[in-house]
Amino acid sequence: LRLGDFRFRVAISAIDIPDVAESDDPREVLAEAEQRLHAIIAKVLHRAHGDLWWEAVPSEIRADCEERRIEAKSAEQPYRFVFIRELKTIVIANWEQFRGEPFTSLWQSRTQMRDIFSSLISVRNTLMHPTRTAPSEMGVGFVLRIHKHIQEWEKALPT
Repeated sequence: LRLGDFRFRVAISAIDIPDVAESDDPREVLAEAEQRLHAIIAKVLHRAHGDLWWEAVPSEIRADCEERRIEAKSAEQPYRFVFIRELKTIVIANWEQFRGEPFTSLWQSRTQMRDIFSSLISVRNTLMHPTRTAPSEMGVGFVLRIHKHIQEWEKALPT
């Protein structure tokens, strides 16, 4: 995906995406959903702000991402170092771009969006760090639902 001077690769191309119904590992589905969510948020910000979209990301997140990039000794774009919890902050800071279609298929208010992100982060922590607690069926179902919404958003957003 190229957005202005930023280039980053969504690790799973459309051709490689397994049918979620066939996936036995909810962690793979979650990882794919997280990658796609990063790309969608960047795309929406680029659509709203053009090549200056990175400036729409709160300055403290930009600074933290740059610090992580330097620490990793990476030449990748700083956006690649945004944590999922920071995506929530980015969406809040740019609420006007995320309050309408296609996002209303999942949330109708800022409060709902915050709750959904908080739940996603909680489920993610359980799935990716299973030594804490085992993932529940409800948590896995939530990941599948989020994944489906993200796929629908991709189809609905202009390229």
